[in-house]
Amino acid sequence: MTRDTTVNRNLRLIMRRKGVRQTELAAACGLAYQNLHRAVNGRRPIYADELPGLARALGESVEALLGLEEEQGENPWA
Repeated sequence: MTRDTTVNRNLRLIMRRKGVRQTELAAACGLAYQNLHRAVNGRRPIYADELPGLARALGESVEALLGLEEEQGENPWA
């Protein structure tokens, strides 16, 4: 069963954009490789308590992983 959520997709996109491998990210954030692999491929959810470590290891914000960061200059409320 695939649970490909916004967070899973954003994680994949950020990893691809930065050229980060799953083994590197797993080691950097303290997740078991198998758990990260399943999460990246949408076969496991990414839990809330894992987000800060993933974001820190990628040099991104938790908001970026969640898809909540606005593009610069794009403010729908302005």
